[in-house]
Amino acid sequence: MHNSLFQNQEFLHALLESIPSMLFVVDSDVRIFQLNSAASGFLGKETNSMLMKRGGEALECVHAGEKLDNCGSAEACKECVIRNSVKKALQGKQVLREKTEMSLVAGTGVKAVHFQITTSQLTFEGNTYVLLVIEDITELKNSEEKLKKVNELLESQASTDPLTGISNRLKFDETLDAEIMRSQRYGMPLSLIMFDVDRFKVINDTYGHHTGDDVLREAADLVENNIRGYDLFARWGGEEFMIMVGNSDREHAVFLAEKLRGLIESHRFPGIGNITCSFGVTELIAGESVDRFMQRVDGALYRAKAQGRNRVEKA
Repeated sequence: MHNSLFQNQEFLHALLESIPSMLFVVDSDVRIFQLNSAASGFLGKETNSMLMKRGGEALECVHAGEKLDNCGSAEACKECVIRNSVKKALQGKQVLREKTEMSLVAGTGVKAVHFQITTSQLTFEGNTYVLLVIEDITELKNSEEKLKKVNELLESQASTDPLTGISNRLKFDETLDAEIMRSQRYGMPLSLIMFDVDRFKVINDTYGHHTGDDVLREAADLVENNIRGYDLFARWGGEEFMIMVGNSDREHAVFLAEKLRGLIESHRFPGIGNITCSFGVTELIAGESVDRFMQRVDGALYRAKAQGRNRVEKA
C-alpha cells in the first residue's frame, strides 16, 4: 500500500507542494527534473516551462526581473551561487548548507534578500540527482541584525558613562586587569593619570548641578580630544577621572598630565569662565598588585590637592 502510495504522482506532487521552501531536483546535466510551485514562483516561470531544460538555459531563469550586469560574479549573481552549489553536490559533497545574500530585483528597485541553500546528492536507478532546497531567511537575518544592534547598544551602555559618553569605572577596571597582565608579560611600561575638578562642590553650589554637569562633559571632551586613541579615558566617579596611558613611562605620563592641566586651565567654560584640575601620575612597578597601583596614583592626586591644587604630582 505504502509503495503504491509513493509511486502515485498525485501524492508526490502534493508532497512537494506542501514544502514551503523552494525545492528543485536537478540531474547530472544540470536539468531541472522537478520543482515545486514555491520554486517556480521564485523563478517567475510556470512550472511546466521550467522542466527538462538543459544546462544554463534552465538556471538562467533564476534571475528575478532583469539580469544583473555582473552575472559572472558568484557573490552577486543568484544563478552562479545556486549553480555552484549544485556543482559541488555533483562532485560528491553529500550535504552542503551555505548562507548567501543576493540582490533580488523587485518592483522599482533592488533589495537585499538572504537565502540558505542546502544541497544533497541522490542516486536512483543508476542516475545522479541533486536535491536543492532554497529557504528565504531574510526575516530571520533582519531579526538577527536587530538583536545584534540591541546587544551592542546594551554592551555600550554597560561600559559607558551616561553623562560624559566616555568609559565608566567598570570598563576601566576590566581593561586595567588585562593591561597590567600584558605589561608584566612583555615588559612594557604602563602609567595612570588620575585627576579631578578643583572645588567642584563650589561650582555646583554656585551655578547649579546642571552647570556642573556641563563642566564635566566639556572637560571630558577637552581631554578626550587631546589624548591618543588607544589611551583609555574613564570617569572614575563624581568629578574624578582616570586615564590609562599604555606603553608610556611615568615621565611621558607626567608630560601629558601637564599638557592637559594647562589646556583645562586656559579653557573658557560657558557661564562660569575658567576652572582648574589637579593631577596624580604613577607608573606600574613590576610585580605590583592592582590595588597597590591604584593606591599610589590616588595618593599622588591627594598630594596635588593638598599642595594647592591645579598641579601635577607623581608617585
